[in-house]
Amino acid sequence: MTENELEKILARQADRVAKESNERMEQYVGAIKEDFDHKLDAILEILPNIQRKVDITFDKGGEMVPDVELTKGIVQNHETRIRALEG
Repeated sequence: MTENELEKILARQADRVAKESNERMEQYVGAIKEDFDHKLDAILEILPNIQRKVDITFDKGGEMVPDVELTKGIVQNHETRIRALEG
């Protein structure tokens, strides 16, 4: 067997190994992509519900501001009256 024939054999084996490696890599990447797509779809499915809950929370927080202000006024009034009674 000549050196040239040996180089051709090694080149064919290297090409075969590279092709198999590329095919396996494509399978792995495809599986990872499929898993990622599935998880992303799940997130995108629940995102509108989360946004709706956030909006409701902010709305309720806005509704509570006048109540908090009223409560602060009442507490200050009571503190003033208690000081007057103690003094």
